[in-house]
Amino acid sequence: MEEHDSDRWQMQSKLAFEKFDVDKDRFITPEELKMHTRLRGSIDPLLEEADIDKDVKISSSEFCTLLRTASMSSLNVLHSPSGF
Repeated sequence: MEEHDSDRWQMQSKLAFEKFDVDKDRFITPEELKMHTRLRGSIDPLLEEADIDKDVKISSSEFCTLLRTASMSSLNVLHSPSGF
């Protein structure tokens, strides 16, 4: 968790958010999410997970929470007993 509190991680998260926030309104809309994820199917599962307050857009804090969750999930997979 310490790495998520580092200045470097905070800056990378902010830059990633800014890439997704095409219109610079400080939110990532479903349209912006589709533009950058290149998901072939529905973005609904990703939006549902990220959109904590259910306002159908992703704020900077929601985006950071999503990144932390994804990062922690990857670490758990990397350190699992199965070797993955």
